[in-house]
Amino acid sequence: MTIGPNSTYSCLCWNAFIIWYTSLGLAVGNTEWQEADSVDFPCTIEVRDVSNMSLSEFRASYAMKKPLLIRGGARKWPALKRWTKSYMLKKFGGARVIPKQNANAPSDSGSPVGVVAHQIDLREFLEGMNDNHQLSDDEISWDWSLDSKLCNVKKTGRQNRSFYVMQGWDRFMSHSDYESSISRKILKLMKGMSGEQLGLEEYLMVGPNGTGLFFHTHGSALNAAITGRRRWWVFSGSSKELANGRNLDLWEDVNSLKDGGVKVWAENFYPALPEAHKREILECVQEKGDIMYVPAGAEHAVLNYGDAVAVSWNIFDMFEEGASYGVDLTPGASLPESHTIRAFYNAVGKPRDARQLGEL
Repeated sequence: MTIGPNSTYSCLCWNAFIIWYTSLGLAVGNTEWQEADSVDFPCTIEVRDVSNMSLSEFRASYAMKKPLLIRGGARKWPALKRWTKSYMLKKFGGARVIPKQNANAPSDSGSPVGVVAHQIDLREFLEGMNDNHQLSDDEISWDWSLDSKLCNVKKTGRQNRSFYVMQGWDRFMSHSDYESSISRKILKLMKGMSGEQLGLEEYLMVGPNGTGLFFHTHGSALNAAITGRRRWWVFSGSSKELANGRNLDLWEDVNSLKDGGVKVWAENFYPALPEAHKREILECVQEKGDIMYVPAGAEHAVLNYGDAVAVSWNIFDMFEEGASYGVDLTPGASLPESHTIRAFYNAVGKPRDARQLGEL
């Protein structure tokens, strides 16, 4: 049987997913997070308990080398108990946020040409995040174009709300509210090889079941799950190997499908990938209280099962990070101009050593 983007099998699978999703009984205006049942997928990313891992071991075995799921890395954070949906509605409901449909970047980072980003209160977003709604023509025209091609979504409009919010934590809450809810001890993993401070971007993400981020890359990152289960996919290979062009064919394959979003990719295209490509994508399900480490330059995607809240830190300059670890991330000749590693390399002035990076 042929399994592809236009096959009957793909549409049947996608329609079955829609029926399952809408049958969860998610109530409009529910005041607490809606959790998914157990999510059972294979885990090919290495898993270590936070109590059984040292900083020196992390730097020697994982930093800029391979992804790692740190089991229980955030299990003691106050946020796990404090950031209930009712608490966020009451405490931060007036915060102004910019929801966006499936994408691969922070939700306030811009929209496609012709699509206007709308600010709303966080309260409005939270109260409506599990609603069923009829898709508008604007929504179908870009984020849902691939869905439309697959299963004629434009006629049925049977989708749960797919908007998510991913913005700087300071868009949601005060410094004291944020710092009293998390722990920065884990950020020792985000420092340079000699403990030097590296520039970080910090985000808070909130999204319902089925939202997530499509494949993208940046400097090394930590992502802590506060609520919900999150399924991750990460390209295999060290930061240096990926900068030199490892898995470039795979990158071109997934990049051609980015307009459909990660949910469409996961349900329809990932199962049909050639085995050679599947072996190069590592995956695992992150549970509440776990922290995912993704090395610099590694393409990765994430899909939420149930309502999800997460905190992330990304190292802004992967080349500064590489210089700290003595890793040359100069892009290989095969990397196209559109590849994120090459685009950022060009933007920061082609740094080649730690001294030059310090002068930027």
